Amino acid sequence: MAADALSDVLRTVRLTGAVFFEVAATEPWVAESAPRDIILPKVLPDADHLIAYHVVTMGRCFGSLIGGPPIALEAGEVIVFTHGDPHVMASSPGMRAETPKPRYARRDAHAWRA
Repeated sequence: MAADALSDVLRTVRLTGAVFFEVAATEPWVAESAPRDIILPKVLPDADHLIAYHVVTMGRCFGSLIGGPPIALEAGEVIVFTHGDPHVMASSPGMRAETPKPRYARRDAHAWRA
């Protein structure tokens, strides 16, 4: 059986770090991503590339690159921004955050332990 394209890519990619956020929201809501040149130096300073992805676990929402067309997403679907470009996730198409305030900070591994 032939492997799918994503499996082929994942076999050749070397991951150096990961950051996860969980968002639980009720309408109306919007989350806007900062550009990768703001995120990478603060969170993963040794990384050369940023891949942002969002997994919809409940309900529905819309995702888009800043200025791009919105893509409707349902529970169980994933959207991937392969170059870490600024993007928006929202409860309705066309929404934007009033003022994005990135609060990314790198923490040592021990800071995440309970």
